[in-house]
Amino acid sequence: MRLVFLDVIRIYAAFSVYFTHNLSSFSDQYINNNINLVISIILIFLSNLTKYGGSGVFCFFLVSGYIIHKSILTSSAHVFMIKRFFRIYPAYALICIVSFFSTHTLTSVIFEDFYSLFLQISLLGDFFNLDYGLGGVEWTLRMELYFYIIMYIFRFFDIFNNRFFSLNYVIFSFLLYQAGPIPTTRFTSGYISLYLPIIFIGSCFYQIEHKTKEKFFNICISVGLFVGHLLMCIIFNKPNDYFMFAIIGMGVFCFFWSIRNYILFLDSIVYWPASLTYVVYLSHKWINELNIIGTYFGTSLLRIFVVFFVVIIVSFFVHMVIERPGVAIGRSILRKEILL
Repeated sequence: MRLVFLDVIRIYAAFSVYFTHNLSSFSDQYINNNINLVISIILIFLSNLTKYGGSGVFCFFLVSGYIIHKSILTSSAHVFMIKRFFRIYPAYALICIVSFFSTHTLTSVIFEDFYSLFLQISLLGDFFNLDYGLGGVEWTLRMELYFYIIMYIFRFFDIFNNRFFSLNYVIFSFLLYQAGPIPTTRFTSGYISLYLPIIFIGSCFYQIEHKTKEKFFNICISVGLFVGHLLMCIIFNKPNDYFMFAIIGMGVFCFFWSIRNYILFLDSIVYWPASLTYVVYLSHKWINELNIIGTYFGTSLLRIFVVFFVVIIVSFFVHMVIERPGVAIGRSILRKEILL
């Protein structure tokens, strides 16, 4: 059963990240030229709405923490990892490969290029100092993988049954703080230290909802982790925007979580947009940066609509042909394994 409030948050998150990456610079240029008053007003509205699009990434991490905690309680450790593999990797691998060959030709590719592509698909690039792919959005998938591994370990050792399980998140976050910003390179310096505790908060929200006896305890843990995130933003000398990302992202998540029982009627409305958010997130930036897009449309207003149309078509195709069948294959493998 899909959770409607999570679908709504996914749509907000994808929308804010998409327009921050693909609209913000163009809208500023268009607004400054004062070409059309009505369009300028619309772009000003969208620009202000998505100014802090990083809050969308914040929301994605909170959603992940919530849904992964829910998922892993009904699976063994290895079943959980198999499910996540077939949920994440098929669509991601295809987008990586297509993105790779959109910037390379077969005659120009060398072994090192294929090696880098393999590392990118494996999401192990941090261990080899590999730059992020897909226009930079790959770093969030690496973050997800680390969280999966942590949850796998917790499940393998059956730690979830502990009443005060969330204390593990506090200990883990404290160790990350003591270790300093991890990693220390590229524009996302310290992203593991900063955002792993945010995924933990999403997990705490699930426990707040379902562990009534420890409700107050998990609220305190969530507040502590959030305050810790803000403090680490200061300690790691992050821009002030990071505070707004955190405050807006947490506000959006808390708002829709608090009204989750009152928006169930939106189920049929948000189902399809929410289903496409993962592939939209993966594909939106590199599609916008394709040379052919720039060659034919430059920085014209038409480019916005062309890119959006292409992203939606690609996302729908990948979702239907790769993502959904990938999940089905994973389920089939698990059923056969259980029968054996």
